[in-house]
Amino acid sequence: MDYRAQGVDARQLSAFVFLENALAASITLAVGGAIVFATRGDNTLGTIAGLAGLAGAIGLPVLLVVINTRVLGGENRLATAAYLQSIVLVLVFWAGAAVAFLLYLNAFPESTGPYSSIEMAGIYLFSWGVGFLAIFAPQGIGVFELVASELMASPIGFMGLAALIAGFRVVVLFADIAVWLIFQVMSRRA
Repeated sequence: MDYRAQGVDARQLSAFVFLENALAASITLAVGGAIVFATRGDNTLGTIAGLAGLAGAIGLPVLLVVINTRVLGGENRLATAAYLQSIVLVLVFWAGAAVAFLLYLNAFPESTGPYSSIEMAGIYLFSWGVGFLAIFAPQGIGVFELVASELMASPIGFMGLAALIAGFRVVVLFADIAVWLIFQVMSRRA
């Protein structure tokens, strides 16, 4: 509603929502799938991750075509340079999210098993992408935790690891609330 009040038309809003969600899914699957395949390509889950990663990577150029031909059309096309900047921005965001996840898991080192940081980051990204695609689960709740727990054997067991990983959602929720509160305080001062 705020964007509409600023004069952004419906097609542009649709393109924004589509791009925001599709880029997140494509990038997390592409990067996470590639990492999981590189570390687990010798089993079924590794192969599935590799195929999902390939689909995510192929999806990136396809998204620009879809946005420009099906969503925007006409003279409001999304420039390739702006699209590439969006990809870089989303990559940076998800790299930060993966680092936050690693910091969280490293607080419980006895719980995660013998995985490298790169492997755990890849599992996080891939699992989030799979959860995002599970349209029956809002925000991939349960799916993300299930996939991540399946990919990471743990001394605390499958359910214990799933609960630990679910705890990261609480950390993210508190971070979101903190950012919102900071914004509220700063906007009242301005």
